[in-house]
Amino acid sequence: MPRTKEQFHAMQEESRAEIVQAALELFAEKGFDGASVSAIAKRAGISQGLMYNYFASKDELLLAIFEKGWADVQESFRVAAEAGRERPSLFDFIENACRLTLKHQDFWRLLGSLRTQPAAIERLGERVHQFESMILQQLEAFCSASLPKLPRTEKDAPTLNPHAEARLLFALIDGICTHLVRQPDSYPLDDVLAHLKPLYHSRFL
Repeated sequence: MPRTKEQFHAMQEESRAEIVQAALELFAEKGFDGASVSAIAKRAGISQGLMYNYFASKDELLLAIFEKGWADVQESFRVAAEAGRERPSLFDFIENACRLTLKHQDFWRLLGSLRTQPAAIERLGERVHQFESMILQQLEAFCSASLPKLPRTEKDAPTLNPHAEARLLFALIDGICTHLVRQPDSYPLDDVLAHLKPLYHSRFL
């Protein structure tokens, strides 16, 4: 019985995902320059010629990996409110980002290695800056929307600066997630989140 269009599309997506995963593993193991197209195809279990039907070059593979990471980040921004509350809080967002990283820990562990490779960062070029800029813009919007209703005195000003707080929050979440994927079985995520909850639980988005 011939395959339906839906089945054929699903097979294509599965093959594409396997190639991306193979490339990510080899980029992490051998470096971007050290991982050959033939080795990536072999790791993915397909011929080199077939791989070119999906990706024309290693640069395209690198971009696909980058876009997969961006999809995870976008998902973390789609945060839902805690049960019994009408609006999500800044804490709900932080927890969602950490839990999502833990769910996809293998991907983020390998991507962490790729982020330290100058050759890979050079290939991505301006996309990395755009990526970080978009994250910071969204974080700044979250921080601004959730500002506590306090008098804008000179004393309060440093704590009511969404531009600065967004950068601090970015560093905080990135740091937690980096340690989390390095030691997923021993990192005290629940304890860390419990410590952060009083700080951000009443900062509604």
